Amino acid sequence: MHARDINGWDDLYTRIPRVETDRRLKNLKEKLLKGGFGCALILQPADLYYFTGTVQQSILFVPPEGDEFLFVVKNIERACFDSPLERIHKLKHIGAFGAAAKSFGIEISGLIGIEADVLPVSTHQLLSRMFPDAELVDASPLILEIRSVKTPLEEERLRKAGENLSSVFEEIGGYIEPGMSEFEIDAEFRRLLRRRGDHSLNRVRRWNLEFVFGCVSAGPSVAFPIAYDGPVGYSGLSAATAVGSGRRKIRKGEPIMIDTVSGWDGYMADMTRIFHIGAPDSFWLETHSFIIELNRYIEQNLAPGNPPSQIYAGVMERVREAGFSDYFMGCGENQVKFFGHGIGLELDEPPVFAKRFDIPLAEGNCVAIEPKIIFPDRGGVGLENTYLITADGFEKLTRMDEEIHIL
Repeated sequence: MHARDINGWDDLYTRIPRVETDRRLKNLKEKLLKGGFGCALILQPADLYYFTGTVQQSILFVPPEGDEFLFVVKNIERACFDSPLERIHKLKHIGAFGAAAKSFGIEISGLIGIEADVLPVSTHQLLSRMFPDAELVDASPLILEIRSVKTPLEEERLRKAGENLSSVFEEIGGYIEPGMSEFEIDAEFRRLLRRRGDHSLNRVRRWNLEFVFGCVSAGPSVAFPIAYDGPVGYSGLSAATAVGSGRRKIRKGEPIMIDTVSGWDGYMADMTRIFHIGAPDSFWLETHSFIIELNRYIEQNLAPGNPPSQIYAGVMERVREAGFSDYFMGCGENQVKFFGHGIGLELDEPPVFAKRFDIPLAEGNCVAIEPKIIFPDRGGVGLENTYLITADGFEKLTRMDEEIHIL
């Protein structure tokens, strides 16, 4: 079953072309063949979109050789509109997958690659019962390795996300006034982004991680205790939704850190800049000047062949020498052991700039680099930019002056 027409929506709606999914599936099949897999079964929305062009509730069957099949639980009409794949079939429910596959002559045996890092235990158990003679093996590392190298189409979408985000950062200063709450500034930022076509959906892969658009944290808010695996603190609006900007009003004399994400056609850019009402004192200017110098060092090392762990070690040595070890990338329990991460369809992709991430950077990686220094009960300064790794270095997607912006 296949049809890519729903009453003239083509002019209002973007989709992935067949040449793109073919290239991605070819890469996956090569890795499955090399790893001795009998097939891969893909169910997670970001991975489904990457390989099929749709996020409809489905199971994608990918053999190392031969034809892939997409079995759709809901919504088959939408899946056929979204996806350029040819073999798309209706599935009554997940439990019917084994019988449906058999009806198409699909034999599932040996090593079955699954997304073990995100697959629910109940689904894992269902697949185990469905194919008792097969072995379920984690294929997420293979999938994420493929996804970490962006195609030209993905690069275009990442550039647009960075362009939109940069333009709002350049505009938001005109809306900030003393007495506004962090949440009010955040809401204005969202409004400006949405008017530019931001998709307002931030995907993360890690289980039990809830993430919003970003945050505005002024003064001591930037060190507020959080559960999120990031350096920037915030209060949120309640204990039930303890993420994002809070009700605290901004004040003169304290840095305002805006750390937020923008998305375009599924792909995200990440950016942080510091604003300040009135002239900052010398302490903040000197601390932020160190951040800018540190970012220049990182940029000098953003090139294919350089291991993230090696760059991380160099950064941490400079932080130690400057006396900021206790405050770099958060303070107290908020402190994290990385300063950068991959980004694309999800916010928490490889590579990660941390210890033991030794696989060298590759052309086509997209990374968010976010050196920040945060002091308890006082505030913090920092930067974040999104970069594409190119053949001879990098392309910065978030273009804006990196100095503290005085309002």
